[in-house]
Amino acid sequence: MARTSPAPRANARPASRRRFLLLAGLALLAGAGACTDPAGPPEGANAEALVGDWDASAVVVTNLAVPEQSIDLTAGGATFTLNVQPSGQYTATLTFLGSPVTEIGFLTLEGDVLTFLRQFPSPDTATAVFTQLGPDRVRFVGESAFDFDGNGESDPASLLTELERTSAPGT
Repeated sequence: MARTSPAPRANARPASRRRFLLLAGLALLAGAGACTDPAGPPEGANAEALVGDWDASAVVVTNLAVPEQSIDLTAGGATFTLNVQPSGQYTATLTFLGSPVTEIGFLTLEGDVLTFLRQFPSPDTATAVFTQLGPDRVRFVGESAFDFDGNGESDPASLLTELERTSAPGT
């Protein structure tokens, strides 16, 4: 996959920064899917492989219409953290330009399908293909949306996130 990693302009107007942050947060935290309002962990939820604290080493959005157009948000200074509890409850936080965007919900892992059942800030469901790269390294790839050309409209995109576990339960 060819990747370009343009960093957002350092001299961007504050409104442009806020719009980029909002769109980056949407790309990371809102996947395509039907809305739902889970009341708690789903029956038989399995999140054991993901329990702990995780930091992203890569968060890459790729334009589905123009696959050569790909942005690694971490190269632009963004951070993405994920905390997963044994119950399957998760907290995900994207920080860009000093502003955090947080979501909270439950996740399930069945085979290679990772499902995020978001409860906050609004109910939603997103799925991704999960790959265990090592005992403390994972990747998930799913659908998303991102404003690649800055026109205020999100374009269909794929989202690749690679995470490294920074702490596991009991450490």
